[in-house]
Amino acid sequence: MRTIIKELLAQTMSDLLKTKPLENIFVSDICQKSGVCRKTFYHYFRDKYDLATYITNSIYSKSLLEIGEYVDDYFSTLAEGNLALNNLDSTSVVVLQKFLQAWNGNKSLGKNLSESDDLNAPFNIWKERFIHGKKIILKKRLDSMGKKLSDSDMELAGEMMYVTAMHHYALWDEKYGTNLPPEAAMELIQLMNKILDFWIAQAEDI
Repeated sequence: MRTIIKELLAQTMSDLLKTKPLENIFVSDICQKSGVCRKTFYHYFRDKYDLATYITNSIYSKSLLEIGEYVDDYFSTLAEGNLALNNLDSTSVVVLQKFLQAWNGNKSLGKNLSESDDLNAPFNIWKERFIHGKKIILKKRLDSMGKKLSDSDMELAGEMMYVTAMHHYALWDEKYGTNLPPEAAMELIQLMNKILDFWIAQAEDI
């Protein structure tokens, strides 16, 4: 029963997200459309953001788990500086292909999540974790070389890699759909490493 209710709420919110952004959806809307009372909703989810995160994790984690290597909480793993999930080594090719397939299969829903101005929306949290993961990887490389960057430069480096990745995702979506060729994925991986090399070159010795 627990799984059935959770999935009902997730499906209801997913249907709503196909036509309106997250900031225009309220718990009362979800309960009215699903027939689930508010008390039951809050038994399963803290708020609409918790449900939106559950939906987002379900979409992308399920896709990544198909290749048998990644934990359910994709975004938390991203924030830990996992190389494969941060598009920085060759194993990322499959990850990027799966990510694009998941995005294309849920485009209207994903659009209303990704373009939300709400800072608590999953994709805005994903942005923070994406940048955090990139900064961890950069810091690991700097530490191994006895170098350091200022906090502002570290933040700028993370933002640069995020913007670069988003630009490529948008181009791939338009050009390739769900059929991302490995060589295109490798171009982004190589570019990400060049960005890391650029910032390492700016670093000072400790």
